[in-house]
Amino acid sequence: MSHKQMFFFSVKDASSKVSALLSILDKHLVAKESIAVLLSDEKSLHFLSELLWTLPKESFRPHATPFAPCPLALIQLYLPPFITQMPILFNLTPDSLDFPSMRILYELEDTSSPYKAALFQKKFLHYQKQGFSIASLSPPGPFSKG
Repeated sequence: MSHKQMFFFSVKDASSKVSALLSILDKHLVAKESIAVLLSDEKSLHFLSELLWTLPKESFRPHATPFAPCPLALIQLYLPPFITQMPILFNLTPDSLDFPSMRILYELEDTSSPYKAALFQKKFLHYQKQGFSIASLSPPGPFSKG
């Protein structure tokens, strides 16, 4: 069994969530590595897809969705039920994950409410029990490119 790693960002608002997500997507795009982003619902998927096409204004991040598939895109957005063999995942759902192919997992520790903080703690304990090495990442500054 390969070594699994979980990295997380502590975030408290929408801006810090977007900055954390975009910093990781950009990192993997530069490295030419595929990454899957798992979302809970269509509304979230459409919001993120629009964001990837429009932020920043002078650039965009090509990606695929269940509604516009493109197997060659490095960023793949998924809705449940999740079927992916991608080894690098960014989980934007409230549930913990366990895919056999998963090597690197990113999570957001949302501290904006006690409920969201408790959801993260539940996921954290799940990954710890599964033998993941876990590390906190420093949140990036406000997103700006230019």
